[in-house]
Amino acid sequence: LFAGTIQQSVPDNFTVFVMENGQYVAATFNLATGKFEPEEVANREVRPGEGVFVYNPGPADLILTFVGEVLHGVITNRVPAGFSIVSSSVPASRTLDELLFPKTPGDIIYLFDSATQQYQVSVFDDIENRWLPTPRKLNVGEAFVVRKKGSAEWIQTNAITGFAGEAITARSG
Repeated sequence: LFAGTIQQSVPDNFTVFVMENGQYVAATFNLATGKFEPEEVANREVRPGEGVFVYNPGPADLILTFVGEVLHGVITNRVPAGFSIVSSSVPASRTLDELLFPKTPGDIIYLFDSATQQYQVSVFDDIENRWLPTPRKLNVGEAFVVRKKGSAEWIQTNAITGFAGEAITARSG
């Protein structure tokens, strides 16, 4: 997951959350051991199209850079029914509609706003056939929480290569 990929110094109790079967699991950095624990969560791989949520207990903002191979061609990610953390497989700053995110009436998305430390919640409405309220554009590499009514395939096409994503965690402690 991130145990071997976070190169920067992180504060004690820095926590990374992933979602498995609709439930959060977390690995927390232990300054005394210099490792993320529990190991089985820390060693979990985050695949393209998945996402994580980070908690920074320190007073300073951190910039974490995740580097990996960019997928190209036609990319299909399965978005499960219920809660999950997902991200676009295409490294582009676009709206959910521009990123071809699959939507069904009643689906709910939660976009985290690091400035306000709150989620912007949007529901896909069957009468207006759109997200209400209209969600903001996603940043490159940004993940979000979704509650899908039913599972769906998120199909995207990418011709961009050579990307390294960047995520910023805001002060929350």
